[in-house]
Amino acid sequence: MAKGTESPPGQDADSVTKAGGEEHGNVTSEMDDILASWRPHISNPRTLEWRDGWLENGYCRSCRQCCGPQESDVPYPMPLLPSQQGPEAARRFHLLAPDMAYLAGPGCKSATPSGCALPREDRPVACNLFPLALVNGTIQVFMYCPVAWHIPMDRLREIGKGVASWLTDFPPSDLRHLDRRMDPAEASRVYFPLFVSVL
Repeated sequence: MAKGTESPPGQDADSVTKAGGEEHGNVTSEMDDILASWRPHISNPRTLEWRDGWLENGYCRSCRQCCGPQESDVPYPMPLLPSQQGPEAARRFHLLAPDMAYLAGPGCKSATPSGCALPREDRPVACNLFPLALVNGTIQVFMYCPVAWHIPMDRLREIGKGVASWLTDFPPSDLRHLDRRMDPAEASRVYFPLFVSVL
């Protein structure tokens, strides 16, 4: 089971508010532009449900920016489980290492106009959780997904608890591999905390 909610020193779950256009962290002009372009899509509610192994996100089909060509060439690492490694991995993904796929520049090799070409069990865990992520032992939300700004924090935290419960069934070595270790200050510029611990 998930370890529950634990707030980092100096923070608590209520110190970060989020829903619609409310304040949540540092809103940049770039994020304002992203949110403005997405409001017509977000105004029509779609499914966002944890399905015990993957997050059903009905908003992705209107976007696909996260798996398509990227503006940045900075790699976004996506750890691969042992069952996802091997000769096929290089055909499916750009690789930093045999056990580490990444997303940058041209986008994912497995992305198609109609979605991902891979069955869910072959997709990196990072893809099946997105825009949630395991970062520094906790479940966090990638802030450059506009959906993360429009879904109420309580709902995202509820989903995060389901994700944490599922992750804790993984072997400890796999969990450590899946966990994205980042400097906390750097992480705060990319992710919103949900205050749900896994490790």
